[in-house]
Amino acid sequence: MGFIAKFFEKRSLRRWKQWLHLFTTAALSNGSLAEEMDAADIFTCINYMKKLVDTASRLLALQQG
Repeated sequence: MGFIAKFFEKRSLRRWKQWLHLFTTAALSNGSLAEEMDAADIFTCINYMKKLVDTASRLLALQQG
């Protein structure tokens, strides 16, 4: 499960929670994410979300055997 630790080395769990909160708030508001986050952070967050999905997929595959 080293890939999970490696994933969170790049961005902490706290940072993920902050990003996901901003994404959720923007999705539910009349505003946009661009008003809440810097463009570079949006780009980075989206790329890491893809890695998060990959990590979750690998974890599920391990659990299913």
